Amino acid sequence: MLRALKRYGQNFMTDKNIIAFMIEHSCACEDDCVLEIGPGHGILTRALLDANV
Repeated sequence: MLRALKRYGQNFMTDKNIIAFMIEHSCACEDDCVLEIGPGHGILTRALLDANV
């Protein structure tokens, strides 16, 4: 498991409500190419895949 290093200003997104809000308001559709950049757990990528975006 990755740990955020606060001294580098790192923080990983973990709130599923915020993820759902971001996907709902992203206006991404099935034909769009979406790329999650940065280290982390891939929670946004997983949510996008689950939403068929």
